[in-house]
Amino acid sequence: MKKTYILLLLLGLGISNIGAWIYLIALNLKIFNQTQSALSITILYILSPVAMLVVSFWAGSLIDRLNIRKMMIFLDCFRAICILFIPTTNSLIGIYILSFLVQLSNAIFTTASTVYITKLIPVNERQKFNSLKILIQSCGAILGPIIAGVLLLFISKNQTIYFNTCILLFSASIIYFLPNVQISQTENTDLSFKVIKKDFLTIVMYSKKNHFIFVIYCFFLGMTIFMTAIDSIEAAFSKSVIDLTDAEYGFLLSIFGTGILLGSLINTLFAKYFSLSFLIGIGTLTTSIGYISYYSSFNFSHVLISMLFIGFCLPFSQTGFITFYQNNIPTSILGRFQSIVGVVEAIGIIIFTLTIGYLSTLFSLRLVGIIGSFLFFLFSLFLFYIIYFKKKNFPY
Repeated sequence: MKKTYILLLLLGLGISNIGAWIYLIALNLKIFNQTQSALSITILYILSPVAMLVVSFWAGSLIDRLNIRKMMIFLDCFRAICILFIPTTNSLIGIYILSFLVQLSNAIFTTASTVYITKLIPVNERQKFNSLKILIQSCGAILGPIIAGVLLLFISKNQTIYFNTCILLFSASIIYFLPNVQISQTENTDLSFKVIKKDFLTIVMYSKKNHFIFVIYCFFLGMTIFMTAIDSIEAAFSKSVIDLTDAEYGFLLSIFGTGILLGSLINTLFAKYFSLSFLIGIGTLTTSIGYISYYSSFNFSHVLISMLFIGFCLPFSQTGFITFYQNNIPTSILGRFQSIVGVVEAIGIIIFTLTIGYLSTLFSLRLVGIIGSFLFFLFSLFLFYIIYFKKKNFPY
């Protein structure tokens, strides 16, 4: 029965990931074609960290106390309703507001699903599961752009966005058949300031006692910050500098998905041979090199190779980081830990992404992308040093 649950969970994650790609491509193209502005897409990317910042102070406290399965079903349905209304408005402000509500739900859902997975999957199976999860999601990264491209050939961008509503409802129906993972049957929804303050102090005390774990988790947040900021100008760079058409851009994203698929496949097949220190250190370093190559590209072939390389390297670092904090942070506080530390992530993403977006209006997209990628590379080198020269402190 446990294998059935794992298969259902992977299916739900995979289907949801396909829908996310379709939604992302259609919405990005809708906004860019409407405004012809890289900054307008940058603002779209800012909504996610702002939403994370809004929910970070209280979402973890809620997740650690409520029925996670029921919460995930509700959030899927809520996102589906919000997306349903996006095509009905031509107002850019209206699109941003609805997108923000979707991102609010995404922020809570992401933390809730991580806690759910950690409680459902045994410790000795988590690295293999995370490899499979990224493998399934990489298939979505390939199928999503392909499906989006096919849909955009025959129907409008608005109708393509509608498609994701159906996918989210299907995802909610899959979660319905999954088991509850709560240890306690009581659902305490008291979220007073006193409770939230106590939860915050609990996480602070845990971080002080487990300094190295906290540092590695912060590096995971740092990687997310750099990648999100640099990715915010990726679509504009591809279309404005390399002069890709919508179809070519969709193909480029498919190549990225192919890279993730290949990396995830190798990661899954040889999971028992890869240490977490190798996955995190080498994976992050090579990913940053891929970004430098991408923003140094001058033709379509170079862009494709660089995107393939980034996709190939990314699953290793992601699997390493995710498994690391699942194995080392107690499940009883995992929701609160992710949420509270996520405040730092949200602020970092907002600052770096706005900076990247603003600099792109002053300087060339290529120059901004190369500088951002090089900073990511220096960050990766420092992480590599900590992991391999302080290896005796590495718990797993």
